[in-house]
Order: sequence, then C-alpha cells, then structure tokens
Amino acid sequence: MDKLYVDLLLNELKPKDGQSKPLAIKASNSKKYILKNQWVNTPDKGLINENAVFMQEMFVNQLALALGIPVPNFAILNIEQEFIDENKEYLFSYRLKPGLYFGTEFIPNVEDSLENIYYLEKQQGKAYAIRTWNSYYKNVTNPEVYADIIALDCLTLNGDRFTNQGNILIAKDEKERRKVFAIDFGHCFSGPTWDKNKIQLFNFIINNDNSDKIIEQLTQALTDNYSFNDGKMISSPGRVFKSMSNALSFNNGNPFQSIVSKIESLSQTEINKMLYNIPNEWITGSDMQRHLYSEFIQANKCNVRYVLNLMNSLNLFENNKGGSLIWLKDNLSGIR
Repeated sequence: MDKLYVDLLLNELKPKDGQSKPLAIKASNSKKYILKNQWVNTPDKGLINENAVFMQEMFVNQLALALGIPVPNFAILNIEQEFIDENKEYLFSYRLKPGLYFGTEFIPNVEDSLENIYYLEKQQGKAYAIRTWNSYYKNVTNPEVYADIIALDCLTLNGDRFTNQGNILIAKDEKERRKVFAIDFGHCFSGPTWDKNKIQLFNFIINNDNSDKIIEQLTQALTDNYSFNDGKMISSPGRVFKSMSNALSFNNGNPFQSIVSKIESLSQTEINKMLYNIPNEWITGSDMQRHLYSEFIQANKCNVRYVLNLMNSLNLFENNKGGSLIWLKDNLSGIR
C-alpha cells in the first residue's frame, strides 16, 4: 500500500467541483492523484464531516482489487503543516488539516463524452440521448465488468451508483482501447458516515434470520430514492445504472455467476487484512467498527445473489429476456 507525501497542487488538473471538493495533487512519487476531502457542504444540512469516506474508499477499493474489478491505483496521502501553510489562500475553503488522506491516481485520457450526452438529451430529445448513452457504455473492451460492479454495489450497499451520474470512468489506453473503471466508494454501506443508523443496519443484517426482512432492508438501502407499489418499482434508477445494465449480456447465461462465486469465496482472513490496512485515524469507531464491517461483509456476501434475483424480478436488467437468473450451484449459507 503506497504511503506518500503531498508535494504540489495541480490547478491545471483541478477536478470538477462537487460537494466534496476534491483536489488534484502531485505526490512524493511524482505521480498525480485526486485527493478526497471528508468535509462536505450540503444544501440542506450545511457542513458535514463524512467521517467514514476515507475508510470506505480504501476498504472497497481493496475488495474491488481482490475481485478483479478495475479501479484506479490508490494511495494514502500525507499532508504536512508546511504544505498547508504554503497554500493557505487556495486551501482555505477545503478545511484541510495535517494528516492522512485517501487519493486515487490520475488516469489519463478519460473521456468527457457524458457532458455531450447530457447536452444532446436537452437539445435533441431523450430517445436520441438514450441511444447515445447505451452506445457510450457498450463500446468498451471490458463490458463484462458491469456485472461485477453491480454485484460489488450489492455487497457493499452502494446505492450512490443508482442515482449518481458519475462513479464510472471510461479511458483510452495507449492502443486507443476504451476501458471501464469503477470509482467513488465513499458512500457505500448506505452512507458516508459512521453513526448509529449504520450500526443498526449492520447489526440487523448480521443477526437477523428472516430472509424476507433482510432482502427488504438490503433493497431499501440500495434504492433509497425509489418507491415501490405492490412489489413493483414505480420510479427507476438513473442513466448510469440503466446504461450499465443495458450493456449486460445474457447470451451465455447468468452474467453475475462468476463475480458472485468470487464474492461468496471471500474469506474473513482476507477481509480482516483489508480492514487492518486502513490507518487507525480513519476508523472513528476503533476496532468495533472494523469488526462490524467484517461481520457485515461475511453475512452479506451470501445475500448478493438474492438481491440480484430481486432486482431482476423488478426488471432492472431490461435486456434479460430469459426470465429468472439461473445459478450453477447454490451457496451453502445465507438466505434460502
């Protein structure tokens, strides 16, 4: 795990301002990174300390690597007081203090075509834009990763990808091949903060043996912004999720089979090692927090296929014309 110092601000690479105000920097290894900030200004609640963002970013990026899902390289970035003193004027609104921050390595040749698609949707009509969206996501060299990303989101309760119009990067390599990367895991586990609501959710999934209630709770955590009526979703996920699901191929069976098998095979030893790679200063709830994340993943890894079954029954995978998802073998634990 790279542990680096922040050496220089890169204003020319300044990422688009979101609520979390990320920073582009050069680190002590001379590489460029996008540095996350846990202090967020929100329209309704004002300034919030998203105290689980760094921890969750590092944990889920490690899970993604273990499962073979492409993510940018990442590092622990140390900001020293001297760096803050030298850049006080620019950094004032970022509320940065000396300490450790999470950063992802800058990926060159990232496409910005999504902005053009938004423009097309406004100027030329929704139907035309939807075709363009679908084409944008399908014409990549690793389309199989969409199933992997959706399954990872189910494992880690990343409902943010249902609504957020980002969280996916497409970049060209040196041979002009388009490749998908998953990014932004700070809002996994049903939110970016470590609080009593998250603790209650984790304990509910870990300790409950009522399968219907578990699936209901997991689905609610993933699709919090959507409403249901008589078991049917009456509002639907955003464009990015739809375009990913429309890029799934069901021609050779269940596209989730391989990734779900990998998820179900994750060992507690692997998971605990990932959690103890995370700096202590990012763990607000000390070892109790690590323990609950570990137990939650162990409990939830066997539920992922059932959440996917429910999503399929809600027609969220619109190009699946074959009915139910067929699994080659049943897992030995989890919901039945």
